Amino acid sequence: MKQKHRSIAVILFILSFLFSGSYTSGLVGGVDTQQTIRLSVFDFTTENDYIYIVGSAINYAGSLPPGSLNLSSGMKDIYVLKMQKDGTPVFQALIGGSNDDEAYGVVVRQGVVYVLGETWSDDFPGAPGNAGESDVIMFALAADGSQILWSRRLGGSDQDAGRALKLQNDSLYLTGITWSQNLVQGAAKGDADGFLARVDLSGDLKWLQVFGGRALDAPFDLAVSGQAVWVTGQTFSNNFGTGTKGGGDIFAARFGLDGNQQFVGLYGGREEDIGFGITLGNDNSLYLSGATQSSGLPGAMGSFSGRIDALLMRISPTGELLASTYLGGSEIDYAYAGEMLPNEHILITGMTGSPQFPLGSDSGANSLGGNDAFLAQLNADGQVVSVWLIGSSADDRATDFIVMEDGVWLMGNFPEGRLPYADFVPAEDLTNLVLPPTNPPPLPTATMGFTATPQPTETPIPTLTASMEPGVEIPSVTATQSPLLTESVLDETEEMTQDSNTQQSATELPAGDQKSAATAVPISSPAEENNGVNTFILVLVGLVIALAVIGIFFWNKSKRTLH
Repeated sequence: MKQKHRSIAVILFILSFLFSGSYTSGLVGGVDTQQTIRLSVFDFTTENDYIYIVGSAINYAGSLPPGSLNLSSGMKDIYVLKMQKDGTPVFQALIGGSNDDEAYGVVVRQGVVYVLGETWSDDFPGAPGNAGESDVIMFALAADGSQILWSRRLGGSDQDAGRALKLQNDSLYLTGITWSQNLVQGAAKGDADGFLARVDLSGDLKWLQVFGGRALDAPFDLAVSGQAVWVTGQTFSNNFGTGTKGGGDIFAARFGLDGNQQFVGLYGGREEDIGFGITLGNDNSLYLSGATQSSGLPGAMGSFSGRIDALLMRISPTGELLASTYLGGSEIDYAYAGEMLPNEHILITGMTGSPQFPLGSDSGANSLGGNDAFLAQLNADGQVVSVWLIGSSADDRATDFIVMEDGVWLMGNFPEGRLPYADFVPAEDLTNLVLPPTNPPPLPTATMGFTATPQPTETPIPTLTASMEPGVEIPSVTATQSPLLTESVLDETEEMTQDSNTQQSATELPAGDQKSAATAVPISSPAEENNGVNTFILVLVGLVIALAVIGIFFWNKSKRTLH
């Protein structure tokens, strides 16, 4: 059973990287970093005139500009970039412990950057300890990028990872994957489960919910309305929702804002189907973007290629399937994210490896060479209105995007672009695309970098110690692997059971698990030597704070160990 558990973990980690953007080598800041730096980006967002990007970086400390927050301790650290809309960097930060750390979600409120990810480090800045093999990690970064305001981790005795983060009013909603049987005591459902949680802006955990069936359930995205939280992903459980339709199905689960599960719907055909993104429509309908190997989906528009096609589905607020569209060619195609447009159309993005994309549409386009990023505009009925391919003769891919009044920013992999992890498509290159109105009302900007008080670190789950089995390797994949749908991991002898109407109550954590004392992360890190280059960061605070910073640095240094 344990070996099966590990195999499932490997499959799911591969899936999690299929919708990531990655930059593996080349020029960073004008410096040749071939074979020395790896920079991967997984999510981005915008506020006012700025774009915020998060991901992970390897061997990047020597490329940070002077004055950057450098809390790097291991080979792979969380990377945060704030840049202007023209791509000019404002600040960068590296944050991590002595093992691997990655960020998968980001939201911003009045300049403060809230980050969600995964840590394998037991000395993550502001959140020491480790509940298991890997834990969910969250932190808030000050508006000027100078310090961490608070950090917290969530975890059980096995692997746990945050995958998507959304902001609604004054609450952070997050989802991810847990292999732990004790993330919430007595709540585990199967081999790997989804979780959903709500955290306030000061880092306090309000509730934590585990959901799924007896096999593998993998959330990838969520959307929040005024009444509900929706989560989408892929499930292999035959007792989750309305019962499996094929090897792996797209699921859409609805929860109340109090964490109570209200509805689970499964969508797809007899083969593999996976949901990567979920978008709220203006009429409270939902759009699910993903990929499929299933032919003959009920009422689907477009032509199925016979391989792996990008897929868009529209469902009602009650979960009824309203429309679905194949977007594919003769090779492999994926859809990763969508966004509503002012004219009630939806714009989706993804990757196509097909010479012509998509089949069965009068708006098809020819490949630019290798894999291409795509933007496709569809109306509410699922009909393709316009398609654009973006990229070069190299392999390009878009996994997310932001629509602006003057064009569209794409995030992903663009090896020959000015920014290898992002590309901007101006409005004049997107004929017939209705963009938002110019000069939207500006949002207030806070200056929390110097005025906010760092919050105590929180470790809500009792810390446990777990070790890998002898000979078992920690799952490790790169964002440049060829995209493949998962293989079915269902045991065909499992009994078919359904309990889609049962509501599961959110679990409040015990009062003793809410807080633990910790030392605030310093405003600026001490000078470090990287690749033979000394970078000195001036301490612009008083003598007392400076002495505290130095003391914290040497205290942390004494704790670091190689894993």
